[in-house]
Amino acid sequence: MRVSHSLDRVLAAAEAQRDRIVEMTSQLLAIESIRPEPPGGEDPMGDGCRECLALAVELCRERGMEVRIHEGQVAVAEMGSAPENVALVVHMDTVPAGEGWTHPPFGGAVVDGEVWGRGAQDDKGPLASILGAIDALIAEGAPLRRRITVIIGTDEETGAWRDLQAFHAAEPMPTMSIITDADFPIINAEKGFANIVIETPKVEGAGEAQLLEFTAGQRINIVPDAARALVAGISAEWLEQRARAFCLSRPEARITVEPMEAAALVTAAGTPTHASTPANGHSALLDLAEFLAPEPFAPSAAERALRFVDQLLGQDLHGERLGVFAHDPRMGLCTCSAGKVDATPDGAARVWLNLRPVWGQTIDGVHRAIQAAAQALGERLGAEYVVTKDDTCREPLYVSDDSELVRGLRAAYERVTGQPATCESIGGTTFAKAFDNAVVFGPCAPDEPGLAHERDERVSIEALVRNAKLYAAALWELAVDGEGAG
Repeated sequence: MRVSHSLDRVLAAAEAQRDRIVEMTSQLLAIESIRPEPPGGEDPMGDGCRECLALAVELCRERGMEVRIHEGQVAVAEMGSAPENVALVVHMDTVPAGEGWTHPPFGGAVVDGEVWGRGAQDDKGPLASILGAIDALIAEGAPLRRRITVIIGTDEETGAWRDLQAFHAAEPMPTMSIITDADFPIINAEKGFANIVIETPKVEGAGEAQLLEFTAGQRINIVPDAARALVAGISAEWLEQRARAFCLSRPEARITVEPMEAAALVTAAGTPTHASTPANGHSALLDLAEFLAPEPFAPSAAERALRFVDQLLGQDLHGERLGVFAHDPRMGLCTCSAGKVDATPDGAARVWLNLRPVWGQTIDGVHRAIQAAAQALGERLGAEYVVTKDDTCREPLYVSDDSELVRGLRAAYERVTGQPATCESIGGTTFAKAFDNAVVFGPCAPDEPGLAHERDERVSIEALVRNAKLYAAALWELAVDGEGAG
């Protein structure tokens, strides 16, 4: 660690920025910066994201930083002129606010020591803390051995990351990058991310029992809490008897049958959770597929989708039947969640999978394994399955515990908090996957509630100031010239 009394002055200078950090956070939170889902029609950026990016750029320029803007959707603000750089990466777009907030989601209200609004933790508050840290370094005249680069994106929440595509088309890869979009102490391992869709074409086959509809889920990355099927040619009374027996043998299952004219509506209820941790919930889709599988349905697109879910997923959450089971000592098990099914009589049926591969797996390898499993199933059933991956897929990430980046962040965290800085792994995905040497550092402390994407998102003033100190200390370790400091 460098000369401690100089870092002490920097930390004191960060503390002195308290009021300005709160003011910047409130200003950013007052802008409703929700990016339209791709492709976004005539305006894929949206006025709110443009306005918020413009404010962020203005705040950087106030500090004398040189700013470059690429394709109108990502800003790069820099100070210093050294060949190498330390990048801090944030995004100004947010998810929708939803209903039922205690204080307006786009008001930036300061109430009882907290700043309220969508983006307070994710990712507007972190930008204000970073700028407070930079103010502290400027105030103390800290000489730089690496440039400080702040990368401000606007397209993280959609998953398309068009902002970072624009960045990488115009800018060199940073020497090292700090992502401020999850938790402290240090996240240096992330499972991969793969959305895979399995499609089977419309087909008509003879048979008394018909699966007319088989649907579940709203979003691919959420375990479905509801699933439904419309069944013809099988008595509702028979299905009700089977449902009672099924639920008795599986206490978590909730299957109901509703008689309808010439058909029966079969529904399942489950417990939703994020697809990165499917074991924390319970899939209504998997229950419904298991319940319906014994019935002798005539061939149809819906029936083919049902067979895929039942035979290649079952209640397996780790992709063993699909041939993608894997374990990494840091990341744990690969996970697989069927987030959505759309199978109606009008056309083809689709099953969407969200997988989180671990270190040692590749997206192409996972894709090929699922293709092989689907082909083998299709040959057994006389069915056709087409397996594709979308363009949001990301490879697993790991940065060595002993890298200069991790060692510097560990020193910064322990210096500011007095607590050990452990390295952690997550199943989620952050901008870290878009850079060669990047880890997550904040903004939430281990004992703080993570309110990103939730109703009443907010951040305490104490957390904002603490984070400014942490980012100042991180830059001290990684960017400041220790020979000239002090």
